[in-house]
Amino acid sequence: MSRLLITPSSGGTTSPLTTKGDLYTHSTVDARLPVGTDGQFLLSDSTQTTGLKWNTIGTNSLVYGETPSGTVNGSNTSFTIASTPVSGTLMLFRDGQLLVGGGADYTLSSTTITMTTAPVTGSVLLAYYQVAAASTTFAADTVDGYHANATPTANNIPVLDAVAGVPEAAYLGGWVNPSETWVYASASTFTILGVDRTSVYTKGTRLRFKQGGAYKYAVVVASAFSTNTTVTIAVNTDYTIANASITDNYYSYMANPQGYPTWFNWTPTYGALGSMTFGTVSTAYAKYKIDGSSLTFRINFSGTTGGSASNGITFTIPVNRLQTVSYDHVGECKATDSTNQWGNLQFDSTASTISVYKTSDANWGIGANNGITGSGIYDI
Repeated sequence: MSRLLITPSSGGTTSPLTTKGDLYTHSTVDARLPVGTDGQFLLSDSTQTTGLKWNTIGTNSLVYGETPSGTVNGSNTSFTIASTPVSGTLMLFRDGQLLVGGGADYTLSSTTITMTTAPVTGSVLLAYYQVAAASTTFAADTVDGYHANATPTANNIPVLDAVAGVPEAAYLGGWVNPSETWVYASASTFTILGVDRTSVYTKGTRLRFKQGGAYKYAVVVASAFSTNTTVTIAVNTDYTIANASITDNYYSYMANPQGYPTWFNWTPTYGALGSMTFGTVSTAYAKYKIDGSSLTFRINFSGTTGGSASNGITFTIPVNRLQTVSYDHVGECKATDSTNQWGNLQFDSTASTISVYKTSDANWGIGANNGITGSGIYDI
């Protein structure tokens, strides 16, 4: 058997590397690319001798909950934000609803937002976006100059780098940290000292906070400003504001942010019209939810009537109604005494009490086991 023996020559290429982390590169000749500093990454750059260079990741700033300047009057469509957003990062909300850019709901040019339809008087606009930091390379959500939402190419797979900023509500389960202190005022109110935040804490805004234990939840029914902002929550039997420090406070305009209970319980006060009495009441449930300025309730109770029979049983509601129109129908129920029949739920002349009438308008029977199962909706 014959063998072929190849013996290397005594010549060869000498390595240009001198330091740990150096890279062996080539231009027209073999070359050394010195190691970069901690945190840098290798970037292709045809202007460099070797076609490579070390580069530093920049960072973006996050703007959240900014109220664009401009008059909200039902006719104005032009609004301005403080800074030019990084492309594709603007999230614009109107009354808690995420709007669509590109001309569907609005267009963006630099810092000017032009609405397709003028927001009605009282609407709340809030903007969330990234602002590019001063950098000679690129923003935090780009690699090799490509944004994370760019179309992949043969030489680029877009990724989101570790320090990229995203709208806070996107990773806090729908909650926004206002970076402000809430101060106890009563079991149903808190204050924010020295600033007007009424445009943030509008009716229906969801809240969560801690007072030394698990999260408490609430929903805003009013806010007012005079030196300080006072925020009023809907009274319920599940959560109250204690006379203690408030921490971990957040708000949300989303319908169902993480952990939010949706329904709250309340304790009605019962009565009757005329000379009839209504007592010894057992409440199976009395619960409500608030969406924007609308309150929906469900209730089931049974008790004992006495005195002289009349056509109405009454119960108090968790939040006063907005309108003051008498005989305002707000819901229906199954009315039960000695018979079962449909009933009507309506406001008479007060803003805090609903009266229950049988559809026939007949008097309630006198005795035990008189009650209803019903639901309704009204504006707060």
